[in-house]
Amino acid sequence: MTVFQKGPAETDAAQQIQVVEDLIAQGVDALCVVPHDPGAMEDVLKKARDQGIVVVTHEASSMENCDYDLEAFNYDEYGAYIMNTLAEAMGGEGKYICMVGSLTNDSHNMEADGAIAAQEKDYPNMELIDERIVTDDNAETAYQKAKEVLKKYPDIKGFVGTSSFDAPGAGRAIEEAGLIGKVFAVGTGMPQTNKELLDSGAVSALTLWDPVSYTHLRAHETGRNLVCRLLLEKKKKQHKKENLTRKK
Repeated sequence: MTVFQKGPAETDAAQQIQVVEDLIAQGVDALCVVPHDPGAMEDVLKKARDQGIVVVTHEASSMENCDYDLEAFNYDEYGAYIMNTLAEAMGGEGKYICMVGSLTNDSHNMEADGAIAAQEKDYPNMELIDERIVTDDNAETAYQKAKEVLKKYPDIKGFVGTSSFDAPGAGRAIEEAGLIGKVFAVGTGMPQTNKELLDSGAVSALTLWDPVSYTHLRAHETGRNLVCRLLLEKKKKQHKKENLTRKK
């Protein structure tokens, strides 16, 4: 099995669609896609499936045109866990804001929804302010947007980040402003990559998950193994269909 990875130069739905179009033209047997905008990807992935290409998506629970959608966890529970870490850091009170990579990213927004729902249920003395901050899955954008939030809301106490760049970007802004211990950033992120921010307290907590522990997959079935299985099942169906045609 030959596996390779391709993606757009920027986090852009139109560019991602073009990449998929090019791969369809190349005649690939399978596509594994993490859609930047699931709704925008529906037509091109339908085109792929109509041509017999196996389509597996990730972080796209609303996607209809796929053979299998792979999700790592329950987003409500994950968002609630992030909120619990923020509430602990904030002492269960104060104003906070949510950051997402984009408003069209299913997983980011479902995680934010889960975090907000947990706050409303369990932490009545915390208050969500303003709309979701869009960071474009970009570290520098997250940092700049967090600086703007700190300036606009001098009484803010917390940031919830769903993109892996959000909390680290907010942490940089918090550190630069001399607000460590007064303003707190939590969310998805790589602990090793952001070790200095965690050690300094600029970021209070980063959350990740074990990709092997997807409970709704067969035991220890990775994304690659899943694609192999789907391709084999597809070939078996085609072989059975050919045999039935010959018998007729």
